[in-house]
Parts: sequence; C-alpha cells; structure tokens
Amino acid sequence: ELVLSQPGATRPKAFWEVFEKRTVQSAHLLTPIQGAMIIRAFEDTGCLVDTTELVRALAMELPKREEELTGLAVRVLCDAFSRHDDEAAKQGVGALLRQVPNVMYQMSIDDLTAVLLAVRRAALSDSH
Repeated sequence: ELVLSQPGATRPKAFWEVFEKRTVQSAHLLTPIQGAMIIRAFEDTGCLVDTTELVRALAMELPKREEELTGLAVRVLCDAFSRHDDEAAKQGVGALLRQVPNVMYQMSIDDLTAVLLAVRRAALSDSH
C-alpha cells in the first residue's frame, strides 16, 4: 500500500528485485486483492523488473483462493496475467474468468469490458 500511495517516489531497481522475490516466496499468504495491489505497484511505477515469476506464483495460488476473489482483484489480475505469454498466466486468466459470475455484482461495465479485453489479449481457447 505504501508503494502505491507514493506514486511520485522512485525506488532503485534492487528494491523491486527484492520485493518481487519476497512476493513470489510468500504468494501463498496473499489474498487475491493483495496480489492485485502488488502487481499494480510493479506496473504503475514502470520498474524494469521482469514480473513473470511473480505472475506465475500468483496465478498458481488462485485455485486455492477463489472464495476470496473480489471484482477489483479479477479485473487487475486478468489485465496483468493477460500480458504474459506463460501457460500459468493463461490458466490464471481462465480461473479468474470462471469466477466472474460470482463477483459480477461488484463490477462496473468498465470492469467487465477490461476483463473481456484481457481475455482477448490472452487469446484463451475454450480449453482453459
């Protein structure tokens, strides 16, 4: 939260590398909305750290955390996962998509449109 609350603050690449590694190691402790906030922090700051391992770790934890998903988490995670050409990320998008009916009441039309665009970007087949 602190990183997101200070959008103008710049942090060295080493900060982001350590943050990414620690997040991967503790992905099993994070709720989906916490994972979404962390992904958003990496994206919004424009850090130059590869987040593939982070996305993979968060995507692999989704099946265990489906009951904790919120509409906002679905939107942010779908968007982030769809930008990674990784099987775990595509499966993560598929898992999130299956949960949309359960959280749709929390989502606006813009949120739903963003999810559909993320699915298109991920080019999911019916097999996911």
